[in-house]
Amino acid sequence: MTEDCITYREFTPHPLLADYVKSYWYFSNESDTVHSFDIMPDGYFDLLISFKSGNIVDTQLTGIWSKMVSLDYLQGQIIGIRFKPLALYSLLDIRIKDILNNYCSLPLKAWGFNDEIIETKSDKSVLEVIKYIDESLLLLIKNEKEDIKLKYLFKQIGESSGITSIQSISNSVGLSARHINRKMNELIGISTKDYAKIVRFKDSLARIKKDKSDFIGYFDQSHFIKDFKKYTGFTPKEIDLGADVRFLQYYDFDNI
Repeated sequence: MTEDCITYREFTPHPLLADYVKSYWYFSNESDTVHSFDIMPDGYFDLLISFKSGNIVDTQLTGIWSKMVSLDYLQGQIIGIRFKPLALYSLLDIRIKDILNNYCSLPLKAWGFNDEIIETKSDKSVLEVIKYIDESLLLLIKNEKEDIKLKYLFKQIGESSGITSIQSISNSVGLSARHINRKMNELIGISTKDYAKIVRFKDSLARIKKDKSDFIGYFDQSHFIKDFKKYTGFTPKEIDLGADVRFLQYYDFDNI
């Protein structure tokens, strides 16, 4: 794969959206060949807006990935919104349990976005599109359905890198573990425990880029390797995240 034909950049959302949006991102494939990428489970879901020659050609919503998936991308550009699960309930009022490890087409008007405005702004710059999306999502906060207990649940899982026990979180939020699990399944299609494991795995990836023997958060190295193989099909030593552009989320584009 030729790295110089691939562009990938991430952008930070407005601070008021921090509970709902992990990042915005831009991907471009300038070659006329199909490129394959391996997407790691990370506990997020994405809205993908695909462009070709400045025109929107498709919009897709992904579910949560509970395993590594390989996706093929043709020539073109994609602007993505990487949502946190809390956005499903508080900001968007949708559920994605039926598209676990999958995706579906979804018109932008369902999100309150205007196709013509996005296409017009894409003629200027990616930043113009992202600014418009950012401002549009900020408007949704005014109608936000606040769920303090659900927000605390995701906060505790995230801040502990998925290590805090579900029973401990259950006791803290004042909801039964069964109720929490039912709500999680209704939102994203997996159990609270499985979601926490994905968060733990996701956080471990940032560390193994620097040190493949770093298994902090796991009982021991064998448990870490077992989980790693479960989610990727490989051992940590078989993958060099920063040096292989197939792992688009983790590749070091700045070092090309």
